[in-house]
Amino acid sequence: MKIIKIIIFNLWILLANISNGQDMQQNEVLKLVDLLNNTMSENIQFTLKKNKAVLHWNDVSDKLDLRNDSEIAKDSMSKEEIDKRLYDSGRYIGNIYWQYDFEPTTSVKTSFKANKFGLIFLKLKFQEKDTININSKLNAYSCVHSTLDSSPHQVQWTGDNYISLLLKPQISTNNLKFKVYGITISGKFEKKDNGQMAKNYTKKLRTVLKREFQQLFNNISLIYTPKNSYEIAN
Repeated sequence: MKIIKIIIFNLWILLANISNGQDMQQNEVLKLVDLLNNTMSENIQFTLKKNKAVLHWNDVSDKLDLRNDSEIAKDSMSKEEIDKRLYDSGRYIGNIYWQYDFEPTTSVKTSFKANKFGLIFLKLKFQEKDTININSKLNAYSCVHSTLDSSPHQVQWTGDNYISLLLKPQISTNNLKFKVYGITISGKFEKKDNGQMAKNYTKKLRTVLKREFQQLFNNISLIYTPKNSYEIAN
């Protein structure tokens, strides 16, 4: 498990008196957000490339897999298992899902913001007015889906495009972690050929991103001690 260790004196002052499992008060969350913006936000970047993503946090990077659960599960299946479980007389009978293939893009600004419920928004903003191209298709043809959606096509993500995560800070011994409560994808998604967009295209993308960010934040801990020092370790 990768653990990001951030040892900052001010973080110790802020969190040392909070008991394990205790929710932070609103004023404590506001101070934490100021600290994160002042000490970490410039060192966080998010890169999308093909069906993967990477979160760069200081000198540590963690990968995200942007494939559907069913596609990931196939990695551990033999050819015989795939033929038996996913096909019937040569006809595909497995799950139908979106495949996302991003042309490389990296966020240009990261910021933290508190809401009135003690939660924190982590915003990963991409270059304004840039077009992010996503080569897309359903993994198989289906009578209940558009034939065009099952053929390779390009989706363009434009406008005020960013990803926003809703996080809850959680305290344990000398340790600050975050639980992912929700995710927002801002911007406009349109087919390059102006064809009709499937209603579940962005919904399924949010589902995949939330799964991966939750797994990622399960592996990230901010460690605080009374020492005024800084360390990153795996």
